[in-house]
Amino acid sequence: MVNLRAWQLVEPKEFKPIEIPEPKGGQNLVKVKILRITVCGSDLHVYRGRRPHPPFPLVVGKPAHECLGRAMAKDPRGRFEKGEIVVVRPPQSDGLKEFMAIPSEHLYPVKPYGLEEELDEAVLASLIAPVVRCARILGNVVGKSVFIIGQGPAGLMHTEMVRRMGARFVGAADLLEYRLEESRKRGADATVNASSDDVVEAGRELTGGDLFDIVIEAVGSAQTIEMAPMLARPEGMVVFYGLPGEDAFLRPYRYFSKRLLMRTSEFPEKRDFELALKMIAEGEIDLKSMITHVLGFGEVPRAFELADEKEERVLRVVISVD
Repeated sequence: MVNLRAWQLVEPKEFKPIEIPEPKGGQNLVKVKILRITVCGSDLHVYRGRRPHPPFPLVVGKPAHECLGRAMAKDPRGRFEKGEIVVVRPPQSDGLKEFMAIPSEHLYPVKPYGLEEELDEAVLASLIAPVVRCARILGNVVGKSVFIIGQGPAGLMHTEMVRRMGARFVGAADLLEYRLEESRKRGADATVNASSDDVVEAGRELTGGDLFDIVIEAVGSAQTIEMAPMLARPEGMVVFYGLPGEDAFLRPYRYFSKRLLMRTSEFPEKRDFELALKMIAEGEIDLKSMITHVLGFGEVPRAFELADEKEERVLRVVISVD
C-alpha cells in the first residue's frame, strides 16, 4: 500500500504532517491527483478555531476546499477524460492531501476554457464562483450604491463584480491600506480604513446621509456583521457572504426598523463555476496580481500563517502540490 502526504490541523494554528493510504475511486468517485490548493478566508476561521467544528484534531486534510487536480479516471458522467485538469471542491473541505477520491459532481473540467496550462489561475475559479453566486442574488445593481465590508480576495472580487454590473457608486472598507489600494484599482470609488476611521460615519458622509442600497458583508466577524445593517439605507439589502464565527449574532430590530432585506450567499452551483472559468479564460478579472505568494505542499503551515497574519502584502496564497 502506498502512503501519501497530507496535513492535519491538530490544534488552532497547528498543523501536523501525516501519511494516509492511497484513496480508491469507483462508482461515482473519481481519484484525483491534487495539483493546487488556495487558502480561503473561510478556511482561516477554522484554522483559528472560530468556526463550529468537531473537537481537535480535525479530519485529515481540513480546512481546504479550493483545489485543482488531475483526474486519474474518466468522468462517469462523460464530462472529462482521464488525465484532464479539473477544479476540485472537496465536499468535506479536506483538500490538504496529495490524492483524493471525489464525487464527480464536485469536479469541473478546465479544458473547455483552454486553462490546462494556467494552473495557478484556474484554481481561483473556486474563489470567483461563490462571488458569481452572490451576484445572482443581488439582481440588477445598475444605478445603485453598494458598500463592501472587507477587501480580502473575496471582497476585492465583489468590488470588481458590482462595478462591472453597473453599480453607480462602490464603497469599500478594510483594516489594511494595501488592500484598499487594490480595491481602488478594481473599481472602488471610495475606501474607508477601518483601523482608523468610523466606517458607519464615513458611509454617511460618502452618501450625504442616505447610506447604501446594498451592503455586502465579506468578513464574517461579529463586529462587521453588527455593522452591516447600520450602513444600509431604509428598505435596502444586506448580504452576508463572509462565514460567521460562533461569536456572531444579529440584532433583529435594526432590520425591522429599516425594513431591510437580508440574504446569505453560499454553495456555488455548476453554472457558477462554468461562468467563473469563462471569466478567467477571457481575462475579465485580473488574477495575476491577486496571486501574491506560491508555496510548496511542505509549506502548508507557512501558507496559512501568511494568509492569517496578512504578512508581506499577501492577497491570495497558492499551494503547489508537486
